[in-house]
Amino acid sequence: MKEILFFLFLFSMTCGFADGNDKSRFLLVTGCGRSGTEYMSLYLQAMGLQVLHEREGEEGTVSWPMVVNNYSPWGPQAGNVKFLHAFHQVRNPLHVITSWYVNIQDLDRDEWIFVRTHVPEIKREDSLLVHCAKYWYYWNLKAEKMSEWRYRIEDIDKLRKKFEKRLEKPIDPNIFNQIPKNTNTWYSTSDKITWSQLKREIPSDLFENLQQMAKKYGYSTQD
Repeated sequence: MKEILFFLFLFSMTCGFADGNDKSRFLLVTGCGRSGTEYMSLYLQAMGLQVLHEREGEEGTVSWPMVVNNYSPWGPQAGNVKFLHAFHQVRNPLHVITSWYVNIQDLDRDEWIFVRTHVPEIKREDSLLVHCAKYWYYWNLKAEKMSEWRYRIEDIDKLRKKFEKRLEKPIDPNIFNQIPKNTNTWYSTSDKITWSQLKREIPSDLFENLQQMAKKYGYSTQD
């Protein structure tokens, strides 16, 4: 029942109450939640860009829900904003999957209801680990389709020149030292999801998809 009400709420916001006036902004950074999106918003602000985390900045937004064109409880709706640039930020799948697995265990939380609304491949009866694995895979597929450039958050210190070129803006190299690397870190755990555990506990076709995407993004698929 909660999931049905949530879907009806999203539908009503989209059809009845959303602002129909399109807006133009400079930059959208998106991808999976727990991929360092809040850190990235602070990084861009340190560059001098008014790009906010899950809020509408004068020059853009860093927001994982804006992968989909629908109302979200976390920030502005993608459909009412047109972006000059859209970047796809990725993080090691094991780290993202572990973070969701540890921190969002209730499958009836709004985050999971929102994700299942937009990823029909995720079923309510799926285990928590399958939810997390499918989320990383299918959400990144969506982000790929709407983005002009993909980068790994782990490489951020090495990407200054590429950011300068794409944003047409000089970047002070000292900003890397201004932002704590643990920005918006949730509960930590010594129990990390491993490739071996994923191979044992999720469907084989999903495991293969995860490994192929991880390799494409430049991540190791070995424990």
